[in-house]
Amino acid sequence: MITAAKPERSCRLSGIVRVHPGPFPEKTFRSGQDLPATYCSSGTVVPSFTQRECDIFSLNSDFFHSSTRQQQGLDPASCQQPARPAGQAYDARAFGPTAVRWLLAAVVLALPLLSLLATGGTAVAGEVLLKDGTRLEGRPVPIRGLSKQAIAQSVGLTTTYPILMVDTGMQRYFVPDHLVAEDGLIAGGLVRTEQFKLPQKRSGGKQMVASLGGLRDVTPFDEFGRRRVTVLTAGGPLHIVQGITELNPHHVTVTGLTHLWEHGLATSSLPPETLHQLLYQAIDEQSPDDRLAVARFYLQAGMYRESARELDSIAADFPELKNRTAEVLRELRQLQGRQIMSELARRREAGQFELASAAARQFPLEGASAEVLREIRELTASSDQARRNLSRAVSLMADLQARIEDAALVARIIPVRSEISRLLDRAALPRLDAFLRLAEDDTLSPREKLSLAFSGWMLGSASSLTDLELTLRLWEARRLIQNYLLEPMPLRRTDILTSLSTIEGASPERVLQLIPRLPFHLETPGIQPGVPMEIEIPIRQADGTEETFRYSVVLPPEYSPHHNCPAIVALRPAERSIEQELLWWAGTAEDPGQAQRHGTIVIAPHYADDNLRSWNYNARGHEIVIEALRDARRRFAIDSDRVFLSGHGMGGDAAFDLGMSHPDRFAGVIPIAGISDYYCKWYWENARTLPWYIVAGEIDRDSLARNAREVNRMMRRPEFNLIYCEYSGRGYESFYSEIHNLFDWMSRHRRQRNPTEIDLSVLRPIDGQAWWIHAEGLPPQVIASPVLTPDGDRRTRVSPMTLNARVSPGNTIYIRSGASRHTLWLSPEFVNFDERLAVRSRGRQHFNDFVRPELSAILEDLRLRGDRQNVYQARIIIE
Repeated sequence: MITAAKPERSCRLSGIVRVHPGPFPEKTFRSGQDLPATYCSSGTVVPSFTQRECDIFSLNSDFFHSSTRQQQGLDPASCQQPARPAGQAYDARAFGPTAVRWLLAAVVLALPLLSLLATGGTAVAGEVLLKDGTRLEGRPVPIRGLSKQAIAQSVGLTTTYPILMVDTGMQRYFVPDHLVAEDGLIAGGLVRTEQFKLPQKRSGGKQMVASLGGLRDVTPFDEFGRRRVTVLTAGGPLHIVQGITELNPHHVTVTGLTHLWEHGLATSSLPPETLHQLLYQAIDEQSPDDRLAVARFYLQAGMYRESARELDSIAADFPELKNRTAEVLRELRQLQGRQIMSELARRREAGQFELASAAARQFPLEGASAEVLREIRELTASSDQARRNLSRAVSLMADLQARIEDAALVARIIPVRSEISRLLDRAALPRLDAFLRLAEDDTLSPREKLSLAFSGWMLGSASSLTDLELTLRLWEARRLIQNYLLEPMPLRRTDILTSLSTIEGASPERVLQLIPRLPFHLETPGIQPGVPMEIEIPIRQADGTEETFRYSVVLPPEYSPHHNCPAIVALRPAERSIEQELLWWAGTAEDPGQAQRHGTIVIAPHYADDNLRSWNYNARGHEIVIEALRDARRRFAIDSDRVFLSGHGMGGDAAFDLGMSHPDRFAGVIPIAGISDYYCKWYWENARTLPWYIVAGEIDRDSLARNAREVNRMMRRPEFNLIYCEYSGRGYESFYSEIHNLFDWMSRHRRQRNPTEIDLSVLRPIDGQAWWIHAEGLPPQVIASPVLTPDGDRRTRVSPMTLNARVSPGNTIYIRSGASRHTLWLSPEFVNFDERLAVRSRGRQHFNDFVRPELSAILEDLRLRGDRQNVYQARIIIE
């Protein structure tokens, strides 16, 4: 936490010192005091302000060292940073040794190439490392809240700075201070980057764009960097002409030419040919220095192919630079090689083995480093070996079957061998490791070797068995489990359970081993990777009627039922179709998007009627989303610990609501251009264990003011994990340029499993189930609470029910709830099955006995939730 004196309403200082400098103690300074040199030199200095920061800090009294006041070039009267002469550097004494180490690490990869290409311009940069490994690049600024209203609420002699803002120039990231890693804050370093300015002629008045709803039409940028944007206003469509005024490797500055409006766009969002045209307008083509600057620009932007093409062109136009550019090209090809290898590793991790193998065989070997060549050889050799093992496994099982003379036994073996031979693929091959390793062992009989193959297929290589009879009994148990999961009639499920319990060896422990590798019990014929498919779910209602829900799904390339994939539940905005939402995340089969690249399944529930314009917070929408996820887990290999909820616009509103209502079902929530409202006012504390990545536009309606109510609270509580990303000068958009950061963030998070304490606010019956407790029979006053009544209405007396369940160290479950019935689903993960378990509620003891795994509880939980990663083993009903 950062502490300062009570704020003065001024903006007269020129750098922020974060007073938590490593070995030095945190200290409080009163207004007007200078910091000791030890704090200034070791702290974090932010050398300049944007206008937004000026607005925020007009309500703060911040720490600045008097000796650095003039060094930063800040105009204290206007809070604007004047242009700095080219080449002028900030005083290195403002940065501690930690910052220097981080800065060197950040740019070391590019240093050899940049030094060969000579120097470029300089820009202030910084980096923030979060505890989960996420890196945010930009200028860090400690602040007190997301809005002026939140800032103004601070009182007392001291002021805390619980939030860190990281300004990239295009967007601002707000993160709680407690998420920042130790020594993870670096600010004010110098990074050499190329920047080009484009002259644009303004032709309009001084009308300012202060708030934006949806964009009706946006034309592409022309060769002069201009485009027309049509926005929707209360008075009808408004046409605004914009022009690109500055290009840097990471983002371009877009300025309104007919209205006052400035914002950034990712440089990567420009078509390469348009970017090339704009760069060449800003330089003298006959100047080798300008041409080299363009090559540096492409290099810094990560556009290695374009940089290499520019260097080839420079060598042709300026023969005297041929040797210099040739050396850079060699380095550049090696950098490209490392980039390609990183992508191939990502594809292999996503289960896309054939794609990675094919790309490795087409890899341009000329100029590649020895390390990259070695990795290519290892990748292709591994792929070749896997193909040989697949063929060998199928052939060996056939040969071993032929050596068994017992006809009755062969009849039982044939369907097992046939299924394995038909379904065996690269993702499932590790199941047969023990079989392939011992296939030539003469001390094992054909029966024992086949048992190794069959049991490894069902239980995993590490649990392989040599007892063929037991293995075949487990195969029969496996078939009965599948039948149970498919059976809609309770009485027939009971009969199946009885048959299963008579199979010797089919203990609850064995069944738990079988579950992760069970065939998916719902088939989806005709589905193809990269191609959306709509799936209908018939749901039987309490009154006996049946209703059909729908969802659409896109599978990644080389999808295999034997490779668990992360998943995104994507909720569309009001103005966009399900197909467009899928396209945003997954692309198409011909042009794969980021979800396909990362091996992620995208599920888009039809959660809202086509004519719905705003989220209505109804239980039916919740039920559709929950049932869509449940059904998808019964059809596809979804890793339930890596399911993320997201939505755009109206879907972002729904993502706030669903995430706070069902925090146990997701690994994280990503509302994009969404608003937290209504139920979220009472539910925000439910999400204390759920990571959030919120994306919004600075001038998108009044979204910041409305979201700040809950988000400010979440950021100030140490148990919350949250990133709020705000795009400067942007309105209601989809923010595709954030997608790479979103996937990086998702790769770092997993669902929290079975906390020993559950503490929720509940207002709807559908929200009464979380993790291992299900509450039914909510009090009437809870259900009747007027949650959707507008703010300010005197009738808005809302009475959420508290649902609290806690497992004590003494193996007692305490329940505090107003519900009339509770079902507890138990697992040794959080309850000790070796000790007597007690359950207490409302001052009474309702259970006091030992708990054992039960087949009925295991299979019923799997049927109801389809969650293979977290299966409950026992059930207790408290009424």
